[in-house]
Amino acid sequence: MPLKPISYLQTDSRWKNHNYSAKGEKKTIGSSGCGPTAAAMAIATLKDKNVTPVTTAEWSMAHGYKALNQGTFYSYFVPQLAQYGISCQKLNNANLYGKSTSDAHSRALADLKSGKWILACMGKGNWTKSGHFILVYAYENGTVYINDPASTKPARIQNTWDLFAKQVKYMWSISTSDYIKTDIPQTASNTEVIYTSHRISDNKWGNEIKGYHNNNSMGYSGVFGKAIDKIAVRLTDGFLTYTVHRKNGGWGNEITGFSTTDTNKYAGSTGQPIDAIAIKATGISGKIKYRVHRKTDGKWGNWISGYSKTDTAGYAGSFGKEIDAIQIGIES
Repeated sequence: MPLKPISYLQTDSRWKNHNYSAKGEKKTIGSSGCGPTAAAMAIATLKDKNVTPVTTAEWSMAHGYKALNQGTFYSYFVPQLAQYGISCQKLNNANLYGKSTSDAHSRALADLKSGKWILACMGKGNWTKSGHFILVYAYENGTVYINDPASTKPARIQNTWDLFAKQVKYMWSISTSDYIKTDIPQTASNTEVIYTSHRISDNKWGNEIKGYHNNNSMGYSGVFGKAIDKIAVRLTDGFLTYTVHRKNGGWGNEITGFSTTDTNKYAGSTGQPIDAIAIKATGISGKIKYRVHRKTDGKWGNWISGYSKTDTAGYAGSFGKEIDAIQIGIES
């Protein structure tokens, strides 16, 4: 499992209004501090858990790295990380925006595969309307995993290498070899599981549900008495893998994305009722737990926290008994 950095958002109420200005302007970390926030995530994880975006923003301003009416100068990152003994190397000097391949692209991909992180300045597109710094911490099967200082939207924290490669402008490689293990909270209290299910009877997806409770239908996805044939699940932080078992078939493909329109990003097949699900999450504090409601007898099954396609303690449901509702949560 790749080392995952702590997640900081520049819009966090603890520092979003903190000054981050060059002489002659009035800016804040919330408006212009994606650079120091990205740097703080790396430093806090690798070396000093007490470092926050306030720490790095103050250092940036003190050393003249805040750009007037813009964000942060590109020359900031190498000396900032060096202050904490972290090796950081800029991979390109020419703007790569719009290109899919280059020596810098090849180096960045190789570094990600070896466990290093890539700090990237993105151009117009998925991550920004102009310019924005993000921290890429993992690559797996064509997908990049990202801590975005300004967003936890699914498409901004997990997307394809191809899209990233086309929209990146500049990249820096960060060594993680000197990682010092510390008790860094992985924002478990802020991590949410979001999920939805698709009903066979009316061919519709339900509302997206956050977490679970038993008080009303907003605490689970599904409608009692109406069989489910598809589910889509995501986390606001960490990695998620899930699959479903079809009543008249076997286990489907393992899914790592979230979409109600892309067949590669939801589990299940149209018109084929589900009778079991299996879910696993990594890169979060705590653990995922889930259970299903059986249409057959109108009862909730046991909570499951494992992941297996053969062990009944590792999946929720009973083969042959259709599911009409699901609940998913995170417990510490």
